[in-house]
Amino acid sequence: MRRNLADVSYPSDILTCSSANKVLKTVEDFSFEDYESIAEGIIELYEDIPNVVSDNSNPRADFVGCLIRLAGHALMDFRY
Repeated sequence: MRRNLADVSYPSDILTCSSANKVLKTVEDFSFEDYESIAEGIIELYEDIPNVVSDNSNPRADFVGCLIRLAGHALMDFRY
């Protein structure tokens, strides 16, 4: 489904989950090991991207830039 960008205010408006089991907030018992597991998964994704750099092309940098942008917007879009 294509969204009208005029209706988008937050990344959460675009990054939706249709699963009935979606998580709306971090569970209170989210452990250090849970965070480590997520970090390790992201590192694996990063390392699976070919380390090939050419003029105007660096797929690993694109991936990292996307993560940084998403994290930055999550902070900017924080709602009480």
